[in-house]
Amino acid sequence: MKIGFNTGRTDVIPFLEKIKVFVELGCNAIEFSMMSLEEEDKLDKYWDQIPWDKFVYFSVHAPVHEFIYRNDNKTNDFLRRLQERHNKYKFDLIVIHPNLVEDWSVFANYDMPFAFENMDHRNSYAKNVIDMKDVFSKAKAAMVLDVNHCFTNDPTMQLAKDFYVAFGHKMKEIHLSGYDTFHEPLYVTKQSQIIDAIPDKEIPIIIESTQKSLDDIVNEYKYIKDILKID
Repeated sequence: MKIGFNTGRTDVIPFLEKIKVFVELGCNAIEFSMMSLEEEDKLDKYWDQIPWDKFVYFSVHAPVHEFIYRNDNKTNDFLRRLQERHNKYKFDLIVIHPNLVEDWSVFANYDMPFAFENMDHRNSYAKNVIDMKDVFSKAKAAMVLDVNHCFTNDPTMQLAKDFYVAFGHKMKEIHLSGYDTFHEPLYVTKQSQIIDAIPDKEIPIIIESTQKSLDDIVNEYKYIKDILKID
């Protein structure tokens, strides 16, 4: 099983110390948060200090804050920088929020493993199977299944099953977190049904719950590990 954390949801300790904690816990996957251009900039000084050999799966979460994907200078500048890093570090996946895309053609200009994520109840698009079929008709890409987002739209979690039936062949990553108002830790919300809705445990799992302390990180990993029966 490939499992680990998104670096931006655990921004409570210095970056390299955080990576060390992940490794000590046994995480073998990691998602680098570039959810804003500011986060991208902060990451720049760390790339060559990351213990790449400790992980078997690496993804990047592309910007979601104050960012719209168009065929413009801002988008192309970001994607060119990301392409340079991908050429060096060989990321397994680049995660994009499809509700932020205005010009789908921009992705065709780059040789990167793009993936689009299902959205939560706050969005009007990319929340259901019909919407995601529309997404994949516009761009050749993989899918990220966010089970927190599924829960906000359908607490029965049938939606997660529906997504897997329709797009299981495209699913390359799972985003996992609890839900109260946002992305709370599952060890706090005790929503084991969200974890149980993961349709295929061979798909890499990225924990996206927001951690406010080192204890949160440790407790969250142990809670998820116990339910997933990870040795």
